[in-house]
Order: sequence, then structure tokens, then C-alpha cells
Amino acid sequence: MLSYFEIKERRVKSIWLRLMLLPFVLLLASCATVNTVANAPETEGVSSYFDEDYDLVKEAVTNSIYNLGVDIKMQRDIGSRHSIVFSKDMSAFSWGEVGRVMVIPMDDGRSKVTVYTEKRSKYQLTGTSENEFAQEIFLSTRNILAVLK
Repeated sequence: MLSYFEIKERRVKSIWLRLMLLPFVLLLASCATVNTVANAPETEGVSSYFDEDYDLVKEAVTNSIYNLGVDIKMQRDIGSRHSIVFSKDMSAFSWGEVGRVMVIPMDDGRSKVTVYTEKRSKYQLTGTSENEFAQEIFLSTRNILAVLK
């Protein structure tokens, strides 16, 4: 039979263990996933317009994402729009990021490209920002389009 002090000691250890695990549970609960970005509103993210035809821009954007060295998780057409969802692996300095690039045809013949990303952890201070991803994708897309013309 356990003494009063042994019961108290076990209870205190149990409480401490729960308190120590709580930050990890909160960290995991606030993680961005592929589904988070895939289902985000189309209005989210950084956009740029291209004068070229939708199909040409779609091909250039796809190639620019391959050139980033990220893992493409999903590509799909949603109506007249094309969506590419990707993830960047964890590194020594980052928990990784997930993102979505939308290619949208405009009525005036131009194409709109929108880049939306999230860091896997909301508490992550390092890693690639949404603007950094967007600028890299836009620049690479412009360079590819210049070659394809």
C-alpha cells in the first residue's frame, strides 16, 4: 500500500510531465499543412500579372517551382485555374514551409500568378518568407517566359 507521501509524489510528477509536454502539443497543433494552403482562399498571397497566354504562364510557373527544389505535393485544375501545392523540407534552421501557387487567366488575356505560403510552425522565426518565395517564383517565371517566346 502506498503512503500519503508516495501518492503526492506521483501526482506531482504526473503534473510536471504534463506541463513539460504542453509546449510540444501546442506547437504541433499550430502547424500548417498541405491541406491548410490548398484550401486557403484564392485572395490570400502575393500576386503578379504576366502578359503572356495562360497555358504558357502555367508551363513556366510549373517549371519555376521544379527549379526551386521543393516537393510538389499536388497539381490540379480548379475550373479555369491551375493550382500547385508544394512543401519545403525541414532544415537545421527551419521547420519547413508549405505553399500554393495559383495561375489564373484574366479576361484581358493576361495571367495572374498568386503565391501563398505558410511556415509549418506559427512560432517559427526563420525560414523562407512568403515574399521570398513569391519573388523567386516570379523572377524564374519571367526568365522562363523570355526563353519560351
